[in-house]
Parts: sequence; structure tokens; C-alpha cells
Amino acid sequence: MKEQIQGLKLLTIAVAREQRTELLKIEQQLDHLADVVDSFYERLGPRNWIFHDLLNVEAVETILDETGTSEEAEQQFIALYRDGDNLSFLVSRLSGVEGLRERFHQIERAKDHYDAGQFDSTALQLIAVMDGFINDFQPDRRQGVAAREPDDMTAWDSVVGHHLGLTNALKAFNKTIKKRVDGEVYELHRHGIVHGSITRFDNVVVATKAWNMLFALVDWAAATTKSHQPEEPEPTFKELLQGMAENAKTRAQLDQWESSRLSAGEADFETHEMYVLTAEFLTAWRERNFGTLARFPSRDLDYQGLSVSQMAGKLRETFEHTNLSDFRVTELENTAPAIWLTRGEATVNGKSGTFECRWVIEETDGSVGYGSDSAKWYLVFCDPLIVWHADE
Repeated sequence: MKEQIQGLKLLTIAVAREQRTELLKIEQQLDHLADVVDSFYERLGPRNWIFHDLLNVEAVETILDETGTSEEAEQQFIALYRDGDNLSFLVSRLSGVEGLRERFHQIERAKDHYDAGQFDSTALQLIAVMDGFINDFQPDRRQGVAAREPDDMTAWDSVVGHHLGLTNALKAFNKTIKKRVDGEVYELHRHGIVHGSITRFDNVVVATKAWNMLFALVDWAAATTKSHQPEEPEPTFKELLQGMAENAKTRAQLDQWESSRLSAGEADFETHEMYVLTAEFLTAWRERNFGTLARFPSRDLDYQGLSVSQMAGKLRETFEHTNLSDFRVTELENTAPAIWLTRGEATVNGKSGTFECRWVIEETDGSVGYGSDSAKWYLVFCDPLIVWHADE
């Protein structure tokens, strides 16, 4: 991402100069995200906690800011998982993962036990799920997690791939413990737990580390799959520059573009194209109309090559555990020529919150379509975990 941003910054020297400020903001946000991840691992990595993709970055940042020791940060981090609504939200995302979909009844049972304070059975259930998931993901090896060397589980292009992330936590997970341990244990030692060497592990720390490890393994599997996909050749800087320079119409429109914002109650607010699109998206979500939802995701996401019915199936898995009951669009903001942000209030799973939809104008092949008569507006993130945030 940093390399792409640097290339685009060079590009804006010649054309689309007004985009340079927006790119600098994105670069700052990326640097900030990296700082949060590094700070998390500095504080909690040695205690075998893993930063995974489904974590709320703002919540993690708050924990790091408001705690002074690793012990305090750990307690607050566990509290994130102990929040029933938050864990339900996270668990719902596993239902769409192959290998976990088939074990989702086990995952739901583990959550019931976790909510009830039955932490030892939670850990045992999730260890079985993890072993089965990894076996299914790489059926040629069928060794579960226990037989894997930490270096075999390196996740490139993923936050779990940090040197204090998954590979570090797996050292404790796969530690062989043959001699009986009667004292309370606070690490997820699979061998000792499964084979009975550890007699006391019925605590919230071990159970929460099991959830944390499961989510990290999902990220590892996704990163591994991505790493095996052939990369499409990137256009050269010269090609990008020539393509933009040759489009006189686009250049003229970019020169004339100015940021704008509309709020609820202003003239033409509810007839504006972005209000209409946002209302259609939220209505489809509320009515659980997954076929209609399939119209909205960016063509550049994980839906390329899928039929409408296949996209609807994937979106069902993404949205089925997040029930939107009501919403109100309050603001439309055009932050860049090809980007609109639409914001408002919404109630999901009975909890009030706010939403922000990021729209980009694209051609059907996923390329940016600013200035094109055939391009349409699509959602950059068609995902309730990213679009909606519960009120504090």
C-alpha cells in the first residue's frame, strides 16, 4: 500500500494535483494503523496475543492509551471478547469460511460455554475446531495445528504475520507438556490441555486466547490463499501517466472539481443520487434482500467473476447475523472526485450506532470510472463490520 501511495503521489505532481492532499491523509492513516499494530504487539505480543483483521482498531487504540501495563491491557483486551454483542459479531463472520461453516455448530456451542463461564470446555471445543479447520484447509498434510512448526505458519501481507504475532503465539500453543501440571495455567498449551497434563485451565485467559488464535488462523489461511494466486502485472508509472494525460475530458473535470457536503434537511438532499443509493443499500440490508445487496460491492473486491447468485450467497454469509432494523441518512460528502462518503444512524441487532459508507465510481472491470458515462457507484466496503459502529 505504501508503494502504491508513493506512486500515486508522484503521479499527482503532473495531473490531479488536488488529490495530493487526500493521498497524504491516507498515508498518515496507514502510518497510524501500523503504529497501533506495533504498539499492540509491543505490549501484548510477549503475552501471546495476536492482532487479527476483525479487531476494532479504535477499541484497541483506546486500550493501549488508557492502560499503563501489559497486565492492564490484557484485562481490557479480554473484555473486548467478553462483550457478548461484539463476540457475536465476530463469530458471525466465521460462518462464511469454508472449513468453519461445517463446524459452526461447535463454534456456537463454544460461545455458549464462554458466555456461561465454562472456560475449560470453551478451550477444548475451539482447539478441536482449529485442528479440523487447518486439516481441511491443507488436506494433503492433515496434521492439524499441533504438528506445524511456527515457521510453517508465516502469514505474509497480514497483521497476524508480525514477528510477535501468530508464529510467536504458536510456540506456546504447540509446547509439549508431558509432566503433570497442577497449578493454574494461563497459556493455551494445546498438548497439555488435550492430553490431560494440565489439570487447571478453567479461566477466561485461556478461553479468550483460544478465540484469539482461531481468528488469527482464519487470517493466516486467507493470507496463504492470496499468496498462491498469480499476480496481475501492474501498469508502469509511464502507462499511468499517459493514460491520464490522454483523457482530456477527465483532466478538465478534475480541474473543475470541488469538495461538497450536504446535510439532512437541505434542498435536494433526499433526491441526491448518493442518498438514493445509500437508502437502497440499507433497505436491502434491512429486508435481507441479498440479491439486491449484490448490486453494491465494488467490482474490485472479492466478487470478480462471480454470478449475481454467487455474490448473493457470499453476502448472505456476511450479513445474515447483523439485523438492521432502522436507519437514517444524515450527511453526504464528496471528499474526492471519485469518492463519496454517506453517513447516518442505524440500529443493528437492537443496538444503536452510526454508519459510514464509502462509495467509488468504477467501470465493470473495477477500474476507476471518473468522467465515464458507463461507470457506476459501488461500495468500497460492503461489510457490516466496517460500515456500522455501535455507540459507546
